[in-house]
Amino acid sequence: MVAVLLAGASLQACATNPLAAIDGPYIPPSQRERAVPPPPPLVAPTPAPAPAPMPAPVQPEVAAPVAAPTPAPTVAAAPTPATPATEIAPAMPIASASPYAAFHRFVLERLAAPAGRPSMLLADPPALSPELLTCNALPPAVLIDLDPAGGLLPLGTGMRTDSSLPAFLGDFRQRGITVYWISGHGPGEARAIRNALVETRLDPAGEDPLIVIRFARENKQSRRRALATSDCLLAILGDERADFDDLYEYVHSIEVAGELEVHIGRGWFLAPSPLSPAPLSEAPPPPASQP
Repeated sequence: MVAVLLAGASLQACATNPLAAIDGPYIPPSQRERAVPPPPPLVAPTPAPAPAPMPAPVQPEVAAPVAAPTPAPTVAAAPTPATPATEIAPAMPIASASPYAAFHRFVLERLAAPAGRPSMLLADPPALSPELLTCNALPPAVLIDLDPAGGLLPLGTGMRTDSSLPAFLGDFRQRGITVYWISGHGPGEARAIRNALVETRLDPAGEDPLIVIRFARENKQSRRRALATSDCLLAILGDERADFDDLYEYVHSIEVAGELEVHIGRGWFLAPSPLSPAPLSEAPPPPASQP
């Protein structure tokens, strides 16, 4: 009964307000402004996008340590041929303890000096001044006195020399330095002197200029001074000071010519005479007599 009554009421309302069947129950205008709109339908929230990953901090580049290479096993290699030096080497080993070593070293130093190097001949001997002549463009040379102090070179069949001197002189020749020999002997002894130089290897080719006294009034001083016009004497080798200039034969003492001592060891070299007689044990035996 109740259901029938409720259905009838509903039909009556629909008949009174046909819009109610479409838009829902009728709401008077006076109450429409106060009506609270129904809540919007619940929509699942859109998940927020995941934050972008932060870039990793850039680390400064550091060079990785390089491991030391493992040494290869040692293998004996064939010797590499030596590169030839620009400087001409002497033909024989040179001993620094030789009495002629300073002579050799000084000549090479003077040879390397620029043009205008001095000659080891005094510019004015009577003045006892150490001033030297100037070489200009003359070819280089050295002068070696063969006579022992106070005498002449003894000539014989057996002569000897220091083993280092031939090597020094060979080095000079390869560098274009002329080696002059001088003696107070006359022309008659020149062949015997030449033979001694060849036999001792001081002049193995026998080509060095040999200066001897040609006539009675000539002396070593005039022959030395004549070289000033043809060669630049880089050094003079002798066993007494008179081998450098004859003025030492006229002074009472070395102190009188004391200013000239600056040249001793610096162009004037005192050393044993290059040639000396060999002891009898070293002399060659005489030729056997024919039966």
